[in-house]
Amino acid sequence: MIIVDFKNERSAECVSLNKRGRLFMAIIRQGVLGPFSGKAGAVIGVAKNGVGSIRGLSVSHKDANTEEQKEQRRLFKLVQNIIWAIRPYLKRGYKKYDRKQSPYNAFTKLVLDDCLTLEGETRTIDFSKVKVTNGTLTAMKYAKVSQESGKFVFTWPFKEENESEIDGTDHVMPLVYNIDKNEAEYSIRRNNRSSLTAEVEVPDYWKGDKVVVYLGVKDLKSKNGGPSVYLGEFTIV
Repeated sequence: MIIVDFKNERSAECVSLNKRGRLFMAIIRQGVLGPFSGKAGAVIGVAKNGVGSIRGLSVSHKDANTEEQKEQRRLFKLVQNIIWAIRPYLKRGYKKYDRKQSPYNAFTKLVLDDCLTLEGETRTIDFSKVKVTNGTLTAMKYAKVSQESGKFVFTWPFKEENESEIDGTDHVMPLVYNIDKNEAEYSIRRNNRSSLTAEVEVPDYWKGDKVVVYLGVKDLKSKNGGPSVYLGEFTIV
């Protein structure tokens, strides 16, 4: 129970009654309609720079922590790990893919909705379905990649089969993602379609690690991207 005890026309005390008796809770200044500071029952008064506001106490809740909730958190963490490894890359590759979402939220939704698979009884990410760039530009469908000493070499034709000649100024974005170490090496602005080749160097300490390789594309003028192409899984030699 809350009682307001008016000391005078400009000040009052708010108190609550419990089994222990009368407890001071808050002070109202400038009359009953003025701001107050402190806690009064289920609300908190805050006066800052002469402006008063009332805030409700946060509502406590219990996390059911079901097995499905635990699984969703585990999968979400897997996607977040990828995002942190290629954050600048995704920012450009998904910039205009979905105007209603950030590039990172759009990527997360795509992976959780379309890129999961079962390994035994455990759900995990199917990297062959992941798109690290996305949009309406023509994908690099006929690109190839080869692993050489300390690097990956990407090649592609300038004119795609059964398609008109495409814009050679589109930037090509090769990416090598290390699944074991959650690290990545990539290039964003170094190559365009007309160069027909690109390289990505990988560090020596990656030897023996499993990596997946992609080739994305982006028009830097319109900021539009195109679906990336998955070029395979490799073990670094």
